[in-house]
Amino acid sequence: MKRLILWSLLLFPLCVQAQQQTEYNRKGDEAMRRKDYQDAKMWYEEGVSYCDPYSINQLTAIWVREESMHSPMGPVMGKCLQCLNSMAISKKDTLAIKKLILFYTDGIGTARDENSANSWREMLTQLRNPYPRSGKTREKMRFFAGFSSLPPVAPYGIQIGGISTVGWYVRVRTNMVTPRNTELNGEKIEFTNNRIPVFDARDEMYRFLPESRNSIRKSLWMGTAGLVFKVAPALCLSAGAGYAQYGEAHEYEMIDRVTGLPGERNWAGNTDTSYRNVAIDVDATVSLGKRFYGTAGCCVLNLKYIYPSVGIGIFLN
Repeated sequence: MKRLILWSLLLFPLCVQAQQQTEYNRKGDEAMRRKDYQDAKMWYEEGVSYCDPYSINQLTAIWVREESMHSPMGPVMGKCLQCLNSMAISKKDTLAIKKLILFYTDGIGTARDENSANSWREMLTQLRNPYPRSGKTREKMRFFAGFSSLPPVAPYGIQIGGISTVGWYVRVRTNMVTPRNTELNGEKIEFTNNRIPVFDARDEMYRFLPESRNSIRKSLWMGTAGLVFKVAPALCLSAGAGYAQYGEAHEYEMIDRVTGLPGERNWAGNTDTSYRNVAIDVDATVSLGKRFYGTAGCCVLNLKYIYPSVGIGIFLN
């Protein structure tokens, strides 16, 4: 029984205080409905002494709605600002922080202070995102297309691709020469560097024409693909591999055994110099302004021939 009386004595002041708090907010709401803002201010001001969030919200609404109340409400809004600062710092109350941003932005209860408003905005962002994603935001890929060349052996080519933190490319290059070698008895006519034929000539006589631009055909077709790595804002490095087919053909003519006169002319492929093998690219790409780019590097053919590689093009986006 004594314990019950003791608990009653302890809780009674709290119940009275809660009833009082409800009473001043109720009286303030009644005054608001009558649009008696002076009376409402008086009741809500009592709530500010307890840092009552509802009272602070209502007083803020009066300030925003009635400009004529700014002067008499100056002191009480200063107390509201103190309460909001206390709730924001001690409780990390996001609603109080949002109200502080409004107070400092519009100069409620204090002078306008955009720096303080921005500081509270930053804190609000940190509270809403306590574990921000680490690392950089993924860069949008820029697609490109242009001209690519191995000037000595494959001057014509195109390349397409995309550049981001990590990108890609595809290239096709050629010298636009069609491979030439004929067939005899269903077999390709070929020879070695020593002019030794590797086909059955049926005892027919022939001779290779003197080497000249018209009597030798060199054909190169190749395709490569690889990755592009961005190492600086305007610089990318790339590396890739693919397939290359090189053919070298020499023109020869048949000799009539009876008359010794030249006859039909054909082409024979050189088995020693022709190959089908891997091609390897290594390049650097430099942005030339916002729309153009240039590439320079080298290409390894047949794992032993190294040629310079160049290119130029535009970004498509």
